[in-house]
Amino acid sequence: MKYVLAELGWHYRIRIKSDFWLWRPGKGWSQVRDFHVLRGEALLLQNVWIHKTEYAWCS
Repeated sequence: MKYVLAELGWHYRIRIKSDFWLWRPGKGWSQVRDFHVLRGEALLLQNVWIHKTEYAWCS
C-alpha cells in the first residue's frame, strides 16, 4: 500500500469478489480466485481490463 500511495499517487484501493474477471497482457482472462493471496495481503495489478462481457448501461 505504501508503494501505491507514495509512487503512484493512489488514495484508495478496490475490493472485488472472487468471480470477478480480469484480463492481463500476455496472460489473458482469469478470475480473481485464481490469484493466491494470503489473508491480509494485497495484490497490485496494472494494465488490466476489468470485464469479460460487453454490457450496456440502463437508462
